[in-house]
Amino acid sequence: MRVRKYLPLLFLVVTAPAFGASQDFEGWFGSLDLALTQPNSLDHQFANHVDFSGATPSTERLVIDNDDSLAVRLSFGYSWGSKGMLRVSYWGFDNDDEVSDTLNGGVYPTIFGYGTNGGAYIYNSAGVDFEAASDVEASAWDVDYLRPMEVGEKFTVKWLAGLRVANYDETQSFEGTDGVYTYFQEKVIESEAWGFRVGAGGTFEFTEHFALEAGLAVSFMQAEADGNTIQECSAGSVCDGTETREGNDNNVRGEIRDYGVRAVWMFQPLDVYVGYSASNWDGLVTDPVPSNDAGHFAQGPVGSSGRDSIAFNAWNAGIRFRFGGGG
Repeated sequence: MRVRKYLPLLFLVVTAPAFGASQDFEGWFGSLDLALTQPNSLDHQFANHVDFSGATPSTERLVIDNDDSLAVRLSFGYSWGSKGMLRVSYWGFDNDDEVSDTLNGGVYPTIFGYGTNGGAYIYNSAGVDFEAASDVEASAWDVDYLRPMEVGEKFTVKWLAGLRVANYDETQSFEGTDGVYTYFQEKVIESEAWGFRVGAGGTFEFTEHFALEAGLAVSFMQAEADGNTIQECSAGSVCDGTETREGNDNNVRGEIRDYGVRAVWMFQPLDVYVGYSASNWDGLVTDPVPSNDAGHFAQGPVGSSGRDSIAFNAWNAGIRFRFGGGG
């Protein structure tokens, strides 16, 4: 049943990076891909804000809005023409975001959650100052074998099988003060994963110099996730101290799905392409030290929503080139 879910996408979306050289080409090839990438579903909530100015208190979740960042992909390999090709690829993404504000009422940081001294909060009817930040880094190394197969005069299918090693690192932080209490909270998540990947895609050549490519690659990963979080409070002798919490999961099942679509302009030995791609990461991005926020005012139903999946959606452009060999 799981395979059937992916079959309709196989010829509608493209694996990233490009499948590589022409079926007739024998020799070395490489590609460079730059993508304006939007991380989705990170849910970087750092606090809840409670406004007591009205007849009844109103509560809102404070979440960092993650902006686009540039991601890079490099690949190189060797093609034996109709016998297939071997390709090594690297993809890397790094995104930093921050927010600062002054809000009236109470601000309840949620990164650490409920501690030994209860829930953290800062309150001032005249306003509390805070700043929050997030950093997300993700990378993947792939070694793939691809085999082309002609199914028509202008249509070629390529099958993919390979291995992937992926890393995911995430940091969240919050610091705020109401003039008396100052709270600092931080969480660090690190995941490492490896597994095999399979995929398929198609290339339709409209003319000698223009084609559309489409496909899908799915990576089935075994991951290990580590996390640690810290809370520091300073207010004279009232709440001086530091709390820490750690978590580890050595048996995380992960899955990464890469897909998209692109238009290619071909000028031997160089191809130029633009398109849209996405990479969905499941499992290995789960928080191993979730905020234990139950039981504290402003942290129950409006606390963390939980997360086991994120996506990297991108508008990308790149070149691929062939050198040496023949065909």
